Amino acid sequence: FPFAIAGFLAVGIYALKILGEYFARLFINGDFDFVENNNLTQMLAIFALVMIAVGLAAPGAMSHYPVVNAIGMGLSIFFLSLALLLALVKFVLGFQSILHHGLSEAASPSLWISIPILTLVGITTIRLNYGLHHGFDQPLDTPGMFVLTTAVISLQLVFGLIGYLVMKRMGYFRDYLHGDKSNASSFALVMIAVGLAAPGAMSHYPVVNAIGIGLSIFFLSLALLLALVKFVLGFQSILHHGLSEAASPSLWISIPILTLIGITTIRLNFGLHHGFDQPLDTPGMFVLTTAVISLQLVFGLIGYLVMKRMGYFRDYLHGDKSNASSFALVCPGVAFFVFGMFFITFGLVKTGLIDHLGMAYFVFLAPLVFIQVKTIGTLFVLNRKIFGDRFS
Repeated sequence: FPFAIAGFLAVGIYALKILGEYFARLFINGDFDFVENNNLTQMLAIFALVMIAVGLAAPGAMSHYPVVNAIGMGLSIFFLSLALLLALVKFVLGFQSILHHGLSEAASPSLWISIPILTLVGITTIRLNYGLHHGFDQPLDTPGMFVLTTAVISLQLVFGLIGYLVMKRMGYFRDYLHGDKSNASSFALVMIAVGLAAPGAMSHYPVVNAIGIGLSIFFLSLALLLALVKFVLGFQSILHHGLSEAASPSLWISIPILTLIGITTIRLNFGLHHGFDQPLDTPGMFVLTTAVISLQLVFGLIGYLVMKRMGYFRDYLHGDKSNASSFALVCPGVAFFVFGMFFITFGLVKTGLIDHLGMAYFVFLAPLVFIQVKTIGTLFVLNRKIFGDRFS
């Protein structure tokens, strides 16, 4: 746990550096563009901060050492408080800009960004409650858990319905899901499924459990159906017209999508076990995690070979060309590492195939660490290349 805390803290400090530079520039120059920011994509920064908070809350909830417990919870509370403050600011600014300038059709899925953020805020709060119970003998507030989980799921339903009605009226589903237009923001559908699966897996109340599982299955089914359609159409277009060099990182978009589908399915299994006494299918976990990691490796290798042959790394990472879409190289590396840990934990350790922290454990962990280090290095290269000296 100390190493996990150190890792999350390092990411948090780096995030604070980026946010500090961003707000310092805005405060000094006053050049915030309300027209271009007439959506809620600004909330992605909040999503990153809450990810750090929920990560730091885990050692706070599970460590057997009070010092580690307190450090994890203290840092988690710091990043959660900062995320909530910035979320309020960004939410108000985003809605103000939307009300003044309208919402562009392509950016309309940003109305759903609050759903995964609320999931992470809820999980962080639950972990902090368990941390106080586990490390400081604070009685668990069971009625408070009901209020918290119900409030989170209610807000998620509100944002989900508002987003759906807006996108339906603007024709987003018609144009971007069933039409010729495409945009990476469609990825938001899977985020909703994995977010709704969390209350289904962890709530102590069968009704909340069932609602979370049911809604998660709905969005997961929709995401899988649309992913199949888009995958076929996308490959058909590539085979007919070829793939442009600048768009070649899109071959890796399947990696984070597979991570979210895998995590959602695992959460649904735990939800059925936790809420409905369904026995855990441990061998099934091995099959699921192995299938997901195998597909990720296939897409990763295909994408790497294509980008290598097209000279993408030479031109966009180490050459003179630059494009903000190059940041699409970062998410697949993080997603592969995340699900790799699920594969090791639920596919290998829990099934008894390898020992926790044994030699084989570190053999499987080594390539994940390598990918993560390469991803972090790529992030720093892109920051220097696209944003200049501010992030050097």
